[in-house]
Amino acid sequence: SKGEIARCLCRVLSNREILKVVHDSRDAASHVLHHYGATMQSVYDTQLAYALLLERRNLIPYLAPLSELVKLYLPAVFIKHRIDRLLSL
Repeated sequence: SKGEIARCLCRVLSNREILKVVHDSRDAASHVLHHYGATMQSVYDTQLAYALLLERRNLIPYLAPLSELVKLYLPAVFIKHRIDRLLSL
């Protein structure tokens, strides 16, 4: 059922022993907290990591979209999946 899936997902998201890699975790974290009372643990947010990387390089940090990071760090993936075409739809 939908409720059981949500409970299982919350158990995974709040488990400190499971690393979660996400891009822009703000909405997901807010949803899990407000709807299920759980806090996401052990989250590596690629959007935040990129902003911190920029800051360390004395550049102006900003919240880059996932497509920008894929294009920058994984150009072959970007081209293979034609993400640029999907973005223009």
